[in-house]
Amino acid sequence: MANQEKTASNFFDDIVGNGPEKRTIDYRGQKKDVWFRRITGAERISLLEGQVMEAGGEGRPSFKIDLAKSAEKSAKLIQFSTVDELGAQVFDNIGAVKKMPDDLLTLLYKEASDVNKEGDGEPGKG
Repeated sequence: MANQEKTASNFFDDIVGNGPEKRTIDYRGQKKDVWFRRITGAERISLLEGQVMEAGGEGRPSFKIDLAKSAEKSAKLIQFSTVDELGAQVFDNIGAVKKMPDDLLTLLYKEASDVNKEGDGEPGKG
């Protein structure tokens, strides 16, 4: 089974990309290069846990949003996606993310979200 998983994973290497994407953030006048990677399918599923969509009136979907869970989802995306230039995760756990200043997290989330947009597979294109 391990060989099948490795083969399936390697099968898409030519279209998945060449490692993390470098972004420059400007935090309070200080610029820093930060790298982000596309998250895995398992990580995407983890981000969706607990989200419920209900059919609204006239066939339109309606959402109930728990703002704390939404913030937790954003922090998880930052944890999963933020890496060093070699692709190693910067944050060991969600607690490390939560200790960062909120305004810095807002910047990191913006970039992590852009790199991980769903759509045609190209970062920044949804």
